[in-house]
Parts: sequence; C-alpha cells; structure tokens
Amino acid sequence: MIRTHFTQWLSELDQEQLDALTNRKVWIVILLTLLAIIALASAVPWISDFFRMQAITPLICLIPVVICAVLVSSSRLRQRCSSTQYGVLIMTTSAVFQLFMWSLVCASTMPGATLMAALPVLLAAYHGEFFLFSRKYPWAALTTVPAALGAWLQSPSQEHDIVILVGTVIALGAAFTMGNHALLRVQATRERNALKAAIDAQTLLDSVREMEQTQDLLNELRGTNHDAGNALSGILMNLDLLCASLDSRTFDTRQIPALGQMA
Repeated sequence: MIRTHFTQWLSELDQEQLDALTNRKVWIVILLTLLAIIALASAVPWISDFFRMQAITPLICLIPVVICAVLVSSSRLRQRCSSTQYGVLIMTTSAVFQLFMWSLVCASTMPGATLMAALPVLLAAYHGEFFLFSRKYPWAALTTVPAALGAWLQSPSQEHDIVILVGTVIALGAAFTMGNHALLRVQATRERNALKAAIDAQTLLDSVREMEQTQDLLNELRGTNHDAGNALSGILMNLDLLCASLDSRTFDTRQIPALGQMA
C-alpha cells in the first residue's frame, strides 16, 4: 500500500524538474554558491564579523551533498534505478541539502544565525513545492523533519534551539502551502488536458461523421448520374436514328407515325 502510494506520488512529480536534476552544470553552480556562502560568512571582513561562522561543520555537511549531487545527476544511474529507488535518492538529496543549510545556522553566532535560518526555510519551501507536499502526499516531511533533528543535534546553544524550532515550523508551513498550491496546479492541468482531449475526440468523431455523410452523398450522386447517363444514352441513340430517318433523300412520309412513337 505504502509503495503503491509512493509510486503514485512519483508519477505526479514534474518530469521537467526531475530531468533538470541530471544537469551537472546546475549542480556545479549550486555547489560553488554554497562554498561562496561559507567563505563570505567565515572569512570576508565585516560579513564574517556579523556571522562569525566556524566553517568546519558546514564543510563536513557539504560532503554528503556533493555525493548525492554526483549520484542524482548521473543519467546512467537514473536509467538503471527503478522509479522507487530514484525517488528515495532524490529525497535523501533533499534531506542532506536541508541539513547542510541548517549547519550554516548552527555554525553561526547570534544574531547572524537568525538571518542564516532563512536559507533552510526557503529551501524547504522550494522542495515542498517540488515534492507536492500536502495531506495527499506528505513525503516531503521525511526530508524536512530529519534535517531539523540533525540540526538540533548540532545546536551549540539554547538560542540556536529556539531558532531551529521556530524555523522548522515555518519551513513545514511554507512547504505545505507551496506543495498544496503545486498539487492544485497539477490537478487543474490534468483536468484541462482531459477536457481538451475529450473536445478533440468529439471534434474528430464529428469530422468522421461528416465524411461518412459526404461519402454517402457522393455514392448517391454517382448512382443518379449513372441512371441519367443510361437515359441520355437511349435518347442519343434515338436521336441519331431520327436524324438518319429525316434525311431528305430517303425520307418516307409513311414513317411519320413511327417517328412520333420514338419521340
């Protein structure tokens, strides 16, 4: 039952977005951006004074993200995996990605950690939309909640615990809202396509009926033309005979009654 529901959920996901996961150039840009965030918050003057980030923990948490990025961007691996296995892989990638974002919060000091908490919230909202997070498909919670628990284990202070707790609630709410909106959009698109297919089928059926009616009319006209042709052939034959009989050189007045019967 659970596996069937999981498979149904995977079939509902946006295939174009799933295909985009195999784009390695996109993943390279993402990973470079993450490294840039770590560098800015831990090493760049003024910015690092605000965040005071310890880069070791985020860099360690980035390693699983890199591994998952390599796996999920492999087109060969996707072809070899079943849909269920690939679904588990993308969920794992989402979880470790969110955990990395939370590690940026845990590695930063207040008040920078509060500002950094916007990153995992935004990521959870995006993944909630991608995973169609809703009452019908609650699978995205299996990525956000474990990531938050992992962040709580890394939390260096009670203040960070509060930020993680509040951030997790906001992240789940945002993901649920975006997921419901995406699911409604998918359902509306499916209904619109079904209606269009029904209209196209009815239009095709009407066209076939019109063609059949036209074919019947053509057959009727062909039969009428055939009968008219036979009648005209008889008339033309009689006309030739009449013309021959009216030849002044051989015309006999006694033939007039017979000619009248031909007419």
